[in-house]
Amino acid sequence: MTSSFFSASLYDNSRLLNQNLNSEQQKSATLHQAMAALEIESPDGPGLMKSYIFENGNHPTVATAGLYLGDHFFYKRNYSEAIEGYALVKTNGLAETNKAEVLFKQGYSHFQLKNNAAAAPFFDQAKTLNQPISADAYYYSGFIAMQNGNSSKAITDLQAAGKTSFYATKVPYLLTALYYQEGNYDQVIGYAEPLLASGQNLDRKETINLYLAEAYYAKKDFANASKNYDAFINSKKRYAFPGGSLQSRNFIFLKSGITSERPTI
Repeated sequence: MTSSFFSASLYDNSRLLNQNLNSEQQKSATLHQAMAALEIESPDGPGLMKSYIFENGNHPTVATAGLYLGDHFFYKRNYSEAIEGYALVKTNGLAETNKAEVLFKQGYSHFQLKNNAAAAPFFDQAKTLNQPISADAYYYSGFIAMQNGNSSKAITDLQAAGKTSFYATKVPYLLTALYYQEGNYDQVIGYAEPLLASGQNLDRKETINLYLAEAYYAKKDFANASKNYDAFINSKKRYAFPGGSLQSRNFIFLKSGITSERPTI
């Protein structure tokens, strides 16, 4: 819809409020006035919407107003304002699908503001509701757990996210890294080899090759280690190295900035 439509809506609803309306008609006109003000970026738009929410308590449209306010800022990537808007929504009164979506968006907004401690509880709530957006909540919850060093939770959440088609190709390199960092070399091999053989278009496939090479190296299976070091090198043209595969191991870590025995995520 164009700004002229919302400008007209703002004008029409402002006129309605000057007429003799019953209670429900007045609420409807006030809500649509606030919505229109938001859409045309009127400075008083957020204030009008917040006033509507505060003044109408438990009226069914208050949830709609809060969602509208939160979404307005969320999709503009104004995450601070989105958080304030969603905080006005009483999620207990929402359908499960809408509840999961609001919880996820609150978590995602905090995540984008680099406040993982605030984001995590929202993702934890959203993921347990078993709604379509719960897969996203599992992914971000797992990512935060991984950053916090909570490997067990990270693995559980990322495995759950990976059951969906969208994340099936996005989580393998993270899971491979987590299995490796726990020292589960057999699990790295048992998990990564079938994935690589499947021919799927995996995110950061070369990282899987690197962790797999290191797992084989730790188990002194140098032939398979060489094969996967080569795969990593060949995927990174700037790492082209004329020496033998195993001799290139130190070169790989030097060029990739990895200095410890275990690659970092």
